[in-house]
Amino acid sequence: MSAAVWSILLAVSVALAAAGTEYLDRPIFEGDHWSNDIAAAVMWSGRAGVVLALCAFVGGAVAA
Repeated sequence: MSAAVWSILLAVSVALAAAGTEYLDRPIFEGDHWSNDIAAAVMWSGRAGVVLALCAFVGGAVAA
């Protein structure tokens, strides 16, 4: 994976994690609502993408 690819993955993942976290901090609908579940899924997928990007960076640095 090239440096450009993992840096784009990192940037998109950080944006997703931030957007999901921001919505969960100030939800539009209180209580159980499907939008809160979507925001949580976006946040967790963003966090997983950050971990994946960091692992790809470390793996690439070790392999090089």
